[in-house]
Amino acid sequence: MILRPAAPLFLLGLLAACGGASQPPVAPAPAAQARPAGPVLGYQNPPATGFRLEVDPASNHTRRLVLHLKGPGGLTARGVACFLQVDPARLAWCPPAAGAGLVRNGGTWGLASAQSALIGAKAAQGLLQLGVFQREAQPIKLGSAPLASIALEALPEAAQGPVEWNLPGDRQPVYLDGERQLQPLTLALGTLTVE
Repeated sequence: MILRPAAPLFLLGLLAACGGASQPPVAPAPAAQARPAGPVLGYQNPPATGFRLEVDPASNHTRRLVLHLKGPGGLTARGVACFLQVDPARLAWCPPAAGAGLVRNGGTWGLASAQSALIGAKAAQGLLQLGVFQREAQPIKLGSAPLASIALEALPEAAQGPVEWNLPGDRQPVYLDGERQLQPLTLALGTLTVE
């Protein structure tokens, strides 16, 4: 199935809504420290195939869980967009690194400047909307590098136990292929727990 909206308008609208801006590649998460007081987040990765969210190991079992959006190796793409929903009474979307916005460029496309990238995210009521796209460069074959990084924090009053989170059914995740056509994608989520 091929989705064919007016791609430039769709992408610009998505990123304008996200507060699109260019950001430098994501820095490694800080080394894990002693377990903080209060609830922390644990994450078990989904299978390492297809589009998926994988945990930054240094952030696992801390208050701020950093997740890397990764894609299937060898796929040619120009960008991705998706929505993610969490329980706003237990979790909050937050910057994946100090001084960052809600999404950080993972470096896959070499998106180093406003001239080469459209990147943005916004969050409200537990719903995160994000998009990362290259502008005019050649499409890239995806590999092991993250496409983008996002993060979650456990709220101080968050109840312990498994966390249900999802991709809203009325908002299909998509990627922009090498021919500038929007294609649906399946995004695998891991197991998320407040500890």
